[in-house]
Amino acid sequence: MRSRRRRVDLGGSGRWLGAAIVGLALLLGGGGGEDETPPQTLGQFNPTESTDSTSAAATEATTTTDRTETTITAPTTTTTTTTTEPPDEDRYGPPIGGEEGDAIAAVLRAIDSGDRLPYGEDGQTFQNREGELPPHQLGYYREYTVETPGSPDRGARRLVIGEAGETYYTNDHYTSFERIDPDEYR
Repeated sequence: MRSRRRRVDLGGSGRWLGAAIVGLALLLGGGGGEDETPPQTLGQFNPTESTDSTSAAATEATTTTDRTETTITAPTTTTTTTTTEPPDEDRYGPPIGGEEGDAIAAVLRAIDSGDRLPYGEDGQTFQNREGELPPHQLGYYREYTVETPGSPDRGARRLVIGEAGETYYTNDHYTSFERIDPDEYR
Protein backbone atom coordinates (compact mmCIF):
# COMPACT_ATOMS: atom_id res chain seq x y z
CA MET A 1 0.00 0.00 0.00
CA ARG A 2 1.38 3.37 -1.00
CA SER A 3 1.51 6.03 1.69
CA ARG A 4 0.61 9.63 1.00
CA ARG A 5 2.45 12.63 2.32
CA ARG A 6 0.47 15.43 3.78
CA ARG A 7 1.85 18.80 2.85
CA VAL A 8 1.27 21.75 5.10
CA ASP A 9 1.89 25.26 3.78
CA LEU A 10 3.28 27.12 6.76
CA GLY A 11 4.06 30.35 4.93
CA GLY A 12 6.31 32.96 6.50
CA SER A 13 4.69 32.88 9.94
CA GLY A 14 5.04 29.13 10.33
CA ARG A 15 8.79 28.83 9.77
CA TRP A 16 9.36 28.52 13.50
CA LEU A 17 7.21 25.37 13.46
CA GLY A 18 9.42 23.83 10.79
CA ALA A 19 12.47 24.68 12.86
CA ALA A 20 10.83 23.19 15.94
CA ILE A 21 10.12 19.96 14.09
CA VAL A 22 13.72 19.80 12.85
CA GLY A 23 14.96 20.45 16.41
CA LEU A 24 12.67 17.75 17.78
CA ALA A 25 13.94 15.28 15.19
CA LEU A 26 17.53 16.07 16.12
CA LEU A 27 16.76 15.86 19.83
CA LEU A 28 15.10 12.47 19.52
CA GLY A 29 17.77 11.13 17.22
CA GLY A 30 17.34 9.26 13.99
CA GLY A 31 15.61 5.93 13.50
CA GLY A 32 17.38 3.18 11.62
CA GLY A 33 17.94 -0.46 12.20
CA GLU A 34 16.43 -3.60 10.76
CA ASP A 35 13.71 -3.87 13.41
CA GLU A 36 12.25 -0.49 12.55
CA THR A 37 8.54 -0.28 11.78
CA PRO A 38 7.75 1.33 8.42
CA PRO A 39 7.18 5.09 8.61
CA GLN A 40 3.71 6.45 9.14
CA THR A 41 2.54 9.67 7.54
CA LEU A 42 1.49 12.44 9.92
CA GLY A 43 -2.27 12.43 10.28
CA GLN A 44 -2.68 8.81 9.20
CA PHE A 45 -4.17 6.55 11.85
CA ASN A 46 -2.05 3.55 12.76
CA PRO A 47 -3.93 1.02 14.93
CA THR A 48 -0.74 -0.36 16.42
CA GLU A 49 -1.34 -2.68 19.34
CA SER A 50 0.40 -1.76 22.56
CA THR A 51 3.22 -4.07 23.46
CA ASP A 52 5.51 -4.23 26.42
CA SER A 53 8.51 -3.39 24.29
CA THR A 54 9.55 -0.13 22.69
CA SER A 55 9.50 0.09 18.93
CA ALA A 56 11.14 2.74 16.80
CA ALA A 57 8.16 3.65 14.61
CA ALA A 58 8.77 6.77 12.58
CA THR A 59 6.52 9.75 12.02
CA GLU A 60 7.11 11.73 8.87
CA ALA A 61 6.19 15.39 8.47
CA THR A 62 6.61 17.45 5.33
CA THR A 63 6.64 21.21 5.54
CA THR A 64 6.65 23.64 2.67
CA THR A 65 8.01 27.15 3.07
CA ASP A 66 8.31 29.88 0.45
CA ARG A 67 11.29 28.25 -1.26
CA THR A 68 12.02 24.86 0.24
CA GLU A 69 10.36 21.59 1.14
CA THR A 70 11.71 19.75 4.19
CA THR A 71 10.88 16.16 5.14
CA ILE A 72 11.63 15.13 8.68
CA THR A 73 11.43 11.63 10.12
CA ALA A 74 11.51 11.34 13.90
CA PRO A 75 11.26 8.20 16.01
CA THR A 76 8.22 7.64 18.18
CA THR A 77 7.67 5.19 20.98
CA THR A 78 4.90 2.68 21.54
CA THR A 79 4.07 2.58 25.22
CA THR A 80 2.16 -0.09 27.10
CA THR A 81 -0.49 1.15 29.46
CA THR A 82 -1.51 -1.27 32.16
CA THR A 83 -4.83 -0.67 33.83
CA THR A 84 -5.51 -2.24 37.17
CA GLU A 85 -8.90 -3.85 37.07
CA PRO A 86 -11.04 -4.16 40.19
CA PRO A 87 -10.90 -7.55 41.90
CA ASP A 88 -12.62 -10.34 39.99
CA GLU A 89 -16.16 -10.26 41.35
CA ASP A 90 -16.51 -14.05 41.11
CA ARG A 91 -13.21 -15.06 42.73
CA TYR A 92 -12.88 -15.75 46.43
CA GLY A 93 -9.78 -16.25 48.50
CA PRO A 94 -9.37 -19.50 50.42
CA PRO A 95 -11.42 -19.72 53.61
CA ILE A 96 -9.71 -18.18 56.60
CA GLY A 97 -9.42 -20.67 59.42
CA GLY A 98 -8.67 -20.74 63.13
CA GLU A 99 -9.58 -17.95 65.52
CA GLU A 100 -9.70 -15.40 62.71
CA GLY A 101 -12.23 -17.47 60.73
CA ASP A 102 -14.31 -18.01 63.88
CA ALA A 103 -14.37 -14.25 64.52
CA ILE A 104 -15.53 -13.60 60.94
CA ALA A 105 -18.27 -16.22 61.33
CA ALA A 106 -19.45 -14.63 64.60
CA VAL A 107 -19.86 -11.23 62.93
CA LEU A 108 -21.72 -12.70 59.94
CA ARG A 109 -24.08 -14.60 62.26
CA ALA A 110 -24.79 -11.43 64.24
CA ILE A 111 -25.53 -9.49 61.04
CA ASP A 112 -27.80 -12.27 59.71
CA SER A 113 -29.77 -12.55 62.95
CA GLY A 114 -30.06 -8.80 63.49
CA ASP A 115 -28.24 -8.99 66.83
CA ARG A 116 -26.79 -5.85 68.32
CA LEU A 117 -23.16 -5.48 67.32
CA PRO A 118 -20.56 -4.47 69.94
CA TYR A 119 -19.37 -1.20 68.35
CA GLY A 120 -21.38 1.86 67.38
CA GLU A 121 -19.43 2.13 64.14
CA ASP A 122 -20.60 -1.33 63.00
CA GLY A 123 -22.98 -1.06 60.06
CA GLN A 124 -21.84 2.46 59.20
CA THR A 125 -20.92 3.53 55.67
CA PHE A 126 -17.50 2.46 54.47
CA GLN A 127 -16.25 5.26 52.23
CA ASN A 128 -13.58 3.30 50.30
CA ARG A 129 -11.21 6.30 50.54
CA GLU A 130 -8.27 4.03 49.85
CA GLY A 131 -9.88 2.94 46.56
CA GLU A 132 -9.03 -0.72 47.19
CA LEU A 133 -12.55 -1.99 46.46
CA PRO A 134 -14.52 -1.65 43.22
CA PRO A 135 -15.91 1.89 43.01
CA HIS A 136 -19.57 2.48 43.91
CA GLN A 137 -21.65 5.40 45.14
CA LEU A 138 -21.23 6.52 48.74
CA GLY A 139 -23.29 4.33 51.02
CA TYR A 140 -22.90 1.17 48.93
CA TYR A 141 -20.51 -0.48 51.40
CA ARG A 142 -21.02 -1.06 55.16
CA GLU A 143 -18.24 -1.93 57.58
CA TYR A 144 -18.23 -4.22 60.59
CA THR A 145 -15.61 -4.87 63.26
CA VAL A 146 -14.09 -8.34 63.53
CA GLU A 147 -12.78 -8.79 67.07
CA THR A 148 -8.99 -8.66 67.37
CA PRO A 149 -7.78 -10.61 70.43
CA GLY A 150 -5.69 -8.52 72.81
CA SER A 151 -6.54 -5.21 71.15
CA PRO A 152 -7.61 -2.44 73.54
CA ASP A 153 -9.81 -0.90 70.81
CA ARG A 154 -11.63 -2.09 67.68
CA GLY A 155 -8.38 -3.42 66.25
CA ALA A 156 -7.51 -3.63 62.56
CA ARG A 157 -9.85 -6.38 61.36
CA ARG A 158 -13.01 -5.50 59.43
CA LEU A 159 -15.65 -6.95 57.16
CA VAL A 160 -16.91 -4.67 54.40
CA ILE A 161 -20.14 -5.75 52.75
CA GLY A 162 -21.63 -4.27 49.56
CA GLU A 163 -25.32 -3.83 48.82
CA ALA A 164 -25.22 -6.83 46.46
CA GLY A 165 -23.77 -9.01 49.24
CA GLU A 166 -20.14 -9.04 48.13
CA THR A 167 -18.04 -9.43 51.27
CA TYR A 168 -14.45 -8.29 51.79
CA TYR A 169 -12.17 -8.88 54.76
CA THR A 170 -9.19 -6.83 55.87
CA ASN A 171 -6.90 -7.68 58.78
CA ASP A 172 -4.67 -4.63 58.28
CA HIS A 173 -7.15 -1.75 58.65
CA TYR A 174 -8.06 -1.21 54.98
CA THR A 175 -4.55 -1.52 53.52
CA SER A 176 -5.55 -4.69 51.67
CA PHE A 177 -8.74 -6.69 51.21
CA GLU A 178 -9.61 -10.27 50.39
CA ARG A 179 -12.98 -11.15 48.93
CA ILE A 180 -14.53 -13.95 50.94
CA ASP A 181 -17.54 -16.18 50.42
CA PRO A 182 -19.76 -15.55 53.44
CA ASP A 183 -21.38 -18.98 53.01
CA GLU A 184 -18.03 -20.55 53.96
CA TYR A 185 -18.45 -19.04 57.47
CA ARG A 186 -22.14 -19.67 58.12
